[in-house]
Amino acid sequence: MPLINPRTRGKQFVRLITRLDRENNEMLYGSAHFTRESAEYVLNQLLEAVLAKDKESVAWRSEQPDSYVPLPVRQHRKQKQPCRLIMHGRRHCRP
Repeated sequence: MPLINPRTRGKQFVRLITRLDRENNEMLYGSAHFTRESAEYVLNQLLEAVLAKDKESVAWRSEQPDSYVPLPVRQHRKQKQPCRLIMHGRRHCRP
């Protein structure tokens, strides 16, 4: 039975930015090349295959109704300073 299963449709994907050990990164992209799939697909399949076999983790997760995904951190953009009216009706705006 292959560890990497054929693609299925109808899944919702989210973006994840992470870091891997160099060896794991090589292994991930090598496996993706070997299976002719994307690295993202291989990573998803590995997580499903490995974590689905961990009985303690599956039992614990079934008791946890909440999500453990951290909330996104909002980046505060610099707000533009409002323009102010100065002499002779000209506007002066700060950059």
